[in-house]
Amino acid sequence: MKLKKILSAIFKKTGGSKTLIYRIKCKKCGEIITVRINPGTDMRSPYDDDAPENAAYILTKEILGGKCQNIINIKCYYDASLKEISRDISETGTFI
Repeated sequence: MKLKKILSAIFKKTGGSKTLIYRIKCKKCGEIITVRINPGTDMRSPYDDDAPENAAYILTKEILGGKCQNIINIKCYYDASLKEISRDISETGTFI
């Protein structure tokens, strides 16, 4: 029992970076793509002047489905608690 507590303390997740999920539809072929976002690796601090004033994080991602070679670009801004402030998608796809 003691070993179980020690191991759970060692491997316990701290901070809790939650996974965000987006569903994108390709306008060319109609494929629905599920995109999983890991805030710890996929987001960064916004350094550009176009960022909203209260934006703490930015996500820029190129998405490619399995059916066609249509690249879909998304750009989303988040506040410090990872609440989405704004989102933009290229004209090659739509958010579902």
